[in-house]
Amino acid sequence: MDEIMGREPGGYHKLTETLMGPYPELMILRRFGALDALSLLSLQAELSQLEWELKQISKSRDLLSFQALNWAGDDPEQRNLIVHIRKKMQEYST
Repeated sequence: MDEIMGREPGGYHKLTETLMGPYPELMILRRFGALDALSLLSLQAELSQLEWELKQISKSRDLLSFQALNWAGDDPEQRNLIVHIRKKMQEYST
């Protein structure tokens, strides 16, 4: 173990300790743009589905006003859907 700890870092460790750490302006990292876009599109599709489900629940229960939405606590299905939407929105926003 002492031999390992006493050695100079190699590979990525050497790169970060000798170049990227001291000189962050030289840092080059892949952004995974296509995967990021795919992830956002997937979240948008999920949110669109959740939005449609909430509209269907609201129409079927005649819950079209702000007060009715605010009283969703009386309706477990609608309340759970709203909580799920909030979590998904937070995930999408970050």
